[in-house]
This record gives sequence, structure tokens and C-alpha cells, in this order.
Amino acid sequence: RHQAATAESLADWIKEQPQVQDVLYLKYAGEKNKQYTGYGAMIGIKLHGGEAESFRFLNALKLIKLAVSLGGTESLAEHPFFMTHIDVPAEEKAKIGITENLVRISVGLEDRKSTRLNSQSHSDLVCRLLLEKKKKKKNKQRRKKKKRKDKRKRK
Repeated sequence: RHQAATAESLADWIKEQPQVQDVLYLKYAGEKNKQYTGYGAMIGIKLHGGEAESFRFLNALKLIKLAVSLGGTESLAEHPFFMTHIDVPAEEKAKIGITENLVRISVGLEDRKSTRLNSQSHSDLVCRLLLEKKKKKKNKQRRKKKKRKDKRKRK
């Protein structure tokens, strides 16, 4: 139950991040089944972008380790397009939803708060992407402001 509660909390938080296109989690599937009492510990994340964004995300992970085999007591992540499904033909990958922007996370038994705090304070998960986007936007605004200033000086 602890594992599923941590996963639900993390999935809810990830879903709110602007770099996330979609979160694939049982809670969001829209149907409640009598066969289960919780939503499980597996989270699929489709990021805006493709391969580069997915690997930037995976490389930013600190607490969650990259692995081919998911499940167990520690939080793990994988990139199915280039890892577990590397030998699957492209048409089949597309058919079953395995895309270059998909990352899967298996949430472990770590404390719910530490998983979330780690992701926020150590640029884990999508925080790094968020910070990079804000930084680019800020730099762009600074350049525009400088251009306007230089233009006024010339007049």
C-alpha cells in the first residue's frame, strides 16, 4: 500500500508539470475494477519532445535509478523504446504506444516525501526540464530587452 500511495502522489505531481504530455497511470484510466484496491506502482510518462528530452529526463534522475527490469523495492526507470523494446519493429512499437518520448517509472518503497523532495531539490524528474525552459525564456527576454535598449541609445 505504501508503494502505491507513493506512486499515486508522484503521478499526481508529475501530471501537473508543463513538460509532461501525458501520464499513463491506472488512476487516470477512468475505470475502477473490483480486482484491485489501489493503482499500483508503475507510472508511464510521455514528455513533450522525443528521444533527447527523454534521455535528458533520465540523466537528471538522482534517486530513481535507470534499469532494464522494473519492479522491486527501489524506484527504477527505463526508456522502453531503446531498452526493453529495442528489437520490436517500429510499426509494432507505434501500435502499442511505445514512443521515443515514453519513460516508465516503477516506484519503490522509499518514503513518499523524500521521493518528491528529492525530485524537487535535486533537479530530479521534470524539474530540470522546467528550470532549463525557464532559463531559456529568461535569457530570451534579456536579449530582447538589451536590443530595445541598444536601439534607443542609437536614436
